[in-house]
Amino acid sequence: MRLLLLLIATVAITGCPDPDDDFWRDPSEPTPAPTPEPDPDARIAELEFDRVRDANGDVDTRVRASFHEPINQLLRPSVPSGLDDCEAGEAANSDYDLPASTLDVGELILMTEDGEEPLTFDGAHWTGYLPNSAWIPNEEIGFRVTGGEDLAGQIWADQLGTPARLDLDLAEATDDGLQLEWTGANSDGHVELLLAIAFGEQLNWVACKLFDDGEELIAWEDLAGVGPGEARLELRRETSTVFPVGEGEGNATGASRVIRPFDLPVVTGDDDDSAGQ
Repeated sequence: MRLLLLLIATVAITGCPDPDDDFWRDPSEPTPAPTPEPDPDARIAELEFDRVRDANGDVDTRVRASFHEPINQLLRPSVPSGLDDCEAGEAANSDYDLPASTLDVGELILMTEDGEEPLTFDGAHWTGYLPNSAWIPNEEIGFRVTGGEDLAGQIWADQLGTPARLDLDLAEATDDGLQLEWTGANSDGHVELLLAIAFGEQLNWVACKLFDDGEELIAWEDLAGVGPGEARLELRRETSTVFPVGEGEGNATGASRVIRPFDLPVVTGDDDDSAGQ
């Protein structure tokens, strides 16, 4: 009898579970999944302002941009963290691309010393080919959006930097490796080398981070992961900044690039690091 009274008193004191109580959960319901931590590297905007010299010596000045849901996607293979170091890899061609623009931001306009340059939306990205005079080395320019359903009008002044102009003077196969020489060296920074060959849907690549002193000899063994065959050689110098976009962030990159084909020889893998064409 005493035990029964004790149980009744306990129920009276504690009461029945309250379904409105945030700390009470019906045991018949599944445990909710934990909320994932936000990716600190996820971005909701990408903007690239490039000066590109091709194998014929022709120069294009272009802009590509996208505003999208938060995503962490590389636009190109990443270079190693250490200077004068190379890293090889392979991936699907589709792994490296500018994400499609899905947010309504109104119009996107580049603000240069020549005036404002409205960009064109092609259904996936904001694009524009500008006069070469619009690309001035070692400058900071701005851009703005007029505003739409997903983002109010906003101006980003001096958020897009341009590096010193880069021109590739020599890319030559030697007995000891790939000899590179370039102009516009900046001893305080670095340049990035990307060699890539597409095999169907697969992309084989080698990315190197090089001291920006105007020349480099890269041993063939460091390039063994991509060849042999005709590769796409790209040497680039860039300036990148992070800018606020609503509650998220975006990347703005100014780059001076040289792109040309290059025939990679068969790498023997000998201890003397030599190779033949």
